[in-house]
Amino acid sequence: MNTKPTPESIAPFIDQLARPLLGGLLVGLLFFFSVASESDEADYRKPVAILHLPQTDQLVLATKNNGSLLFFNRLTHKLEQRLEIGGSLESLVTVLDGKFLAAIDSAQHVVHFIESPSLQHRADAKLHKSLATSRFPQKGLWDSASSKLYVSCVWSKRVDVFSLQGDSQSISERAAKGTIDVPLWPSAMMMLHDELLVTDHFGADACRISATTQQITKRKDWFGSSVRSLVEIPTKADEPKKIGVMHTVLNEFARTNPQDIQWGVLLTNDFRVVNVDRLLDDAETNVYRDGRFHPVGIPGNGAAEPTDISVHQSTGQVAVAVGGTDQVAIGDVNTVGFRFLDVGRFPTAVAWAPDGGELYVVNQFDDTYSVIDVANRKVVRHVSLGKMRPLEPKELGEHLFHSATLSHDRWLTCASCHIDGHTNHQLADNLGDLDFGAPKRTPSLRGIKDTAPYTWLGHSQTLEAQTVASIRKTMNSYRRLDPDEVEHIVTFMESLEPLPSVDEARGSQEFDRIQQGKLVFERVGCAECHGEDRYTSFGVYDIGVKDENDKRLFNPPSLRGLSQRGPMLFHDNRANGIRGVLVDEKHQLTEELADADLENLIRFLESL
Repeated sequence: MNTKPTPESIAPFIDQLARPLLGGLLVGLLFFFSVASESDEADYRKPVAILHLPQTDQLVLATKNNGSLLFFNRLTHKLEQRLEIGGSLESLVTVLDGKFLAAIDSAQHVVHFIESPSLQHRADAKLHKSLATSRFPQKGLWDSASSKLYVSCVWSKRVDVFSLQGDSQSISERAAKGTIDVPLWPSAMMMLHDELLVTDHFGADACRISATTQQITKRKDWFGSSVRSLVEIPTKADEPKKIGVMHTVLNEFARTNPQDIQWGVLLTNDFRVVNVDRLLDDAETNVYRDGRFHPVGIPGNGAAEPTDISVHQSTGQVAVAVGGTDQVAIGDVNTVGFRFLDVGRFPTAVAWAPDGGELYVVNQFDDTYSVIDVANRKVVRHVSLGKMRPLEPKELGEHLFHSATLSHDRWLTCASCHIDGHTNHQLADNLGDLDFGAPKRTPSLRGIKDTAPYTWLGHSQTLEAQTVASIRKTMNSYRRLDPDEVEHIVTFMESLEPLPSVDEARGSQEFDRIQQGKLVFERVGCAECHGEDRYTSFGVYDIGVKDENDKRLFNPPSLRGLSQRGPMLFHDNRANGIRGVLVDEKHQLTEELADADLENLIRFLESL
């Protein structure tokens, strides 16, 4: 039966379409009246995480650039304490009933345990102990049932487990560490009964790990990439348990033309509700069966690059930080549709007030957090963390790299496919190969400096030219970039260092075998195309395969960081890892390799 639309039913969509004009004016006014912190020293802090501390009713923010914790009074939004830790903080969780904060530091490869401030003093938080993690820790998860802190370590492909049991208040005396090697790049985690669910930071993989044996019990296809957080969905006692996930889905069968972008056919950013039983069923091939699907973007406002999601457990309200559009989307777990509010530059984390009446949004690129009156869907305050110093060209380029203003209808940013400057491991059908019909793998930009020419076909001679072509032809931007903006983006991309190999990140390199493998690499002629230093070359070569458009000449990608490129390789993801390239595809091998030579060659390639 058809029903007549009511003002209430169409309000969310009107709000989304009218938002850019009204929201921009509101944001400008609120920034003018923003509340400053007590520091007069100019800096660029890049806040990345926010928590509410119920004991003191404070908001604590963690910063990436200077490794600080900032404690604000939640009611007055006055800074009450600044705790300098150093390093580069990535995430923040409370442990041991809120007695401690655990701050994950990716630069020093440690987890810092900070004693939470007391109600009497409110400014007496202090560093208690820093414990070493595997290299490049990313996120933390506290399991109160087992008193364990799980830490995902992305480039070393490990999950660390810290057991904090006992009566003593000293973390250093109580901590026992275990390490689990995983077949993906771990990021967001969640406990599902007695198993740990771990999602891939880049691609569409997920795996389950037994909390008792610490063994992987199942690896699953998540169908979407760029999972940044998992959330518990409030359910009734007689309902099956559910979790929520925010992810990006790239359709390799769509084209990067205005039509496929505009209607969300190419790329969507989706909030999904998933039944836990489906995730725990080893025979289930579709984890989304009986779940719910909430698209966040709509034509006109594509909601590019979601960065965080949170659900208020009492009210069922959902908040999504949409980094690429400088917005937060607010909705409900039981209804489809979001209302968008402009906040600061690149919102990256959200937290709820205890009663759900206010929402706090961290804005990474302008050193602020926003306060939202949820009932009235209104931004009421922007709180400054302090004066910002002038930004360097690469920092300005990073802002543009994460800006949806460079794409059609704000559906994607450069980072939507090149996650953290790396790759989503997936295929996209764009004009990087001069034609539609032959989807190509998204290449990593890590270590891209001085690796010209660019694209799989090697037809773009400079990174500047390729940047402009990607924005115009892949992202279909109506915006014409200034030369300075192009230079800033290039400067940012050229600042992305090559990735360490997985073995290097784990500290498990077999140097003798690597040296033997290098000799094999040179003997069988790999260096003719993948020359030393950058392990690529300027030309294009017939490698014995062709794409769907019969193109046969390809530019060899750099082999640096090859072990971090998987799980599938080649321009069309046809090869299952390095072994698949050499054994299944026999890529450019002119002789049959002895088993020892093959294994040594693989160790060498994995070491780059």
